[in-house]
Amino acid sequence: MWSPFARRADAFHTFLSDNREAGTAIATAMAEAGESWSRTLAEQDDEREATWRGRALNAEDALKTAHAEILTQRTRIGELRSEMRNLWAE
Repeated sequence: MWSPFARRADAFHTFLSDNREAGTAIATAMAEAGESWSRTLAEQDDEREATWRGRALNAEDALKTAHAEILTQRTRIGELRSEMRNLWAE
């Protein structure tokens, strides 16, 4: 016993066999839809990549700033230690 879906599929297959132009039109539409979908996915990938690239550049800048601040603080700590040694030596 055929399910309604199988009957419809068989009818669709028969229709396409009898109507080559319709089959060609459907195949063309499916190909165009696939190409459109591929372009959409590629555009989304490009957008995501640009976002991550921007985040990476921001993180790199923040890291450079943090390293500079750490160097400044270490230099200041060294200066303060020298001052403390000088005070204890007196």
